[in-house]
Amino acid sequence: IISRFIAKKIKYPTPEEAYIAGLLRDIGKTILNQHMEKEYQEVLSKVNENNISFLDAEKEILGFSHGEIGAKVGEKWNLPKDLVEAIGSHHTPELAIENPLLVSIVHIADAITMMMGIGLGLDGLAYNLSPIAIKALELDEIQLQDIISQVADLIKDEESFLAI
Repeated sequence: IISRFIAKKIKYPTPEEAYIAGLLRDIGKTILNQHMEKEYQEVLSKVNENNISFLDAEKEILGFSHGEIGAKVGEKWNLPKDLVEAIGSHHTPELAIENPLLVSIVHIADAITMMMGIGLGLDGLAYNLSPIAIKALELDEIQLQDIISQVADLIKDEESFLAI
């Protein structure tokens, strides 16, 4: 939802593509949790105990990240290259080649999601928001704060709607 919101805000030509990329960005976490449950719990423990980022804990314990696993799955599913890249590079938008704008949208949406405490992640305040992604979307600090504020209202409205 946040990826689509940002895409519309910056007039990205296909906001639904951003929605799908945002939806699939953490598919690697789901797969790891299902198939490497013990190791994945070690990652979660390391994040909690050592106050390090989720990515750092993944790389230290598993030797790879959920983004890498998610990208491999996306390739296996024959997803478009820019979606695969958004899944694989949403934590490192500076590495994007195929569609840096889409990756930047997903990166910022993911950061906002984590900062709001939504989803699978315990390191929301340790999330590194890439200045390259902010620059790619031509956002300044005030615009970014405005997006966060509007997204908070959007999420609150969604929660109210779902409670009915």
